[in-house]
Amino acid sequence: MVTIESKLEERVFLMSYMFRRILVPYDGSANSEKGLRVALELSAILGSKITVAYACEKGKCNGGLLERAKEIAEARGIRVETKLIEFDPEESSESSEIVKEVNSNSYDLVVVGIRGKTEYEGLEKGSVATTLFVNTNASYLFVK
Repeated sequence: MVTIESKLEERVFLMSYMFRRILVPYDGSANSEKGLRVALELSAILGSKITVAYACEKGKCNGGLLERAKEIAEARGIRVETKLIEFDPEESSESSEIVKEVNSNSYDLVVVGIRGKTEYEGLEKGSVATTLFVNTNASYLFVK
């Protein structure tokens, strides 16, 4: 007999193959932390591997941010990989570096915390969310 529980298990099993590798762009803001927490919940259910990426200008990086992300994950019993991406602001930007990361590492899902207070504010021109969405072919989960 097919039960609701068996159908749910089947769907979770299928989704676990769809979203094996998750990227979370992280800058320590409340919104990026919210995105991280959602990604951790997905990982707990699906068994996904999470990479937390922090892109910052050379000489202005706060390595403690990635440690904070690890602590949040470990408190939930989940291990995450962290990646510090330093760039020269005359040659690149946070958005461009995250686009490179997405395009060069075949992530199945990118979970992005956005600040959008209105329908469009979180995706305003120049925002990381807009840049990612327009310049990559990944699947996205935008978290407000």
